[in-house]
Amino acid sequence: MANEEVRNEWDDLARKSLAGDRLAYANLLRSVTLVLTAYFRRSAALSGHAEDLMQDVLISVHTKLHTWRTDAPFAPWLFAIARYRAIDFLRREKRKGLHVDIADENILPPVLPEAESRLAGNDILTALDHLSPRDRELVELCRIRENSPAEVAGTLGISEGAVKTGLHRAVKRLGKILQAAHDGK
Repeated sequence: MANEEVRNEWDDLARKSLAGDRLAYANLLRSVTLVLTAYFRRSAALSGHAEDLMQDVLISVHTKLHTWRTDAPFAPWLFAIARYRAIDFLRREKRKGLHVDIADENILPPVLPEAESRLAGNDILTALDHLSPRDRELVELCRIRENSPAEVAGTLGISEGAVKTGLHRAVKRLGKILQAAHDGK
């Protein structure tokens, strides 16, 4: 996928898109579509659904682009969204009774197609992958998806107090991860 030139192009197109450039936005979506489709096809569990997953990611990019930090690289932000859409899909499949082991790390493509040893910038979505699955789920449900603690408690089958306490601890850990990434530059 994205060699340095493509990544720089994505960063530039995303910045222009945020500034209201419709052509840049169309080019950005066109450019990431091929990469996202290939990304999802890397997993046997996801390959038959690559186009649907890609559409889910494009919708997320459309609705959340304003949350991307323009001083951070676009690619890690994009692939973190792709990974979370894949996890959502796998959870839905599991609820339908299909055997899917979401904990199996090999079922999902990596956050970035090529291995990267440290966080790229202070991208919070990438930093989430360094949390425990439970902490990541709490942050995603409460902070990213903006569900109330009561809603999350009902979804997870735990008390509202446990959600609040767990979320507080998870956000604190996330802050430490982001600080370590920032200090490691």
